[in-house]
Amino acid sequence: MDVLKRKGTGMRLSVDTSQTTMEDLLAYIVGNYRIADVTIEDPSMEEIITDIYSRGADKEV
Repeated sequence: MDVLKRKGTGMRLSVDTSQTTMEDLLAYIVGNYRIADVTIEDPSMEEIITDIYSRGADKEV
């Protein structure tokens, strides 16, 4: 899990779901913090394409 942005009491996180499940992450967060709202989003197609091309043509996807 990486913290991408903090603002006031809000946070934007990035989660590698090959390393941990969303279920485990949410259980940890809800068990340790007071939560008012949660939004779960997949990365946009633009972010995915940018990530693929930023790795270079010789790297495996």
